[in-house]
Amino acid sequence: MFVNTKCAFCEQMFDYDSSSDDPTAECPHCGKSNTVELLGDTAAPVLTVQHGAPTLAGVKECPVCKSQIERDAVLCIHCGTNLATGQKAKGSSWLAAHGRLVGLISGALVVGAIALGFVLWPKQEDAPPVYTTPASTGEQLASIAT
Repeated sequence: MFVNTKCAFCEQMFDYDSSSDDPTAECPHCGKSNTVELLGDTAAPVLTVQHGAPTLAGVKECPVCKSQIERDAVLCIHCGTNLATGQKAKGSSWLAAHGRLVGLISGALVVGAIALGFVLWPKQEDAPPVYTTPASTGEQLASIAT
């Protein structure tokens, strides 16, 4: 049990663990050793166990599969037991029963989206034609004369 103690040197307050039998405590502020007066009644309180008392964790154990479930749960999510009636839920979920179909549809949607992207993606146009400048008039005349 921690007791609030005042340092004799720096006069700062700090916590001292009274469960240890050591009458000295080192001040965390100044680092000096203080003598602490131990009271005669420092024994730990007697603890009693209450059977069936609620825990602070907020969970309980499923009576069928022993999994940890929420305290106010009415259905175990691990084994499907209805905790009020004790009966198991029948059948599986729709997603578990149709998982293959959902996978195929998802795959088809992904492939379709990729194909649509290729079709609609803007195409790179051909390079523009290269135009040359006409030769000077003197060069044209010389090429005609020869």
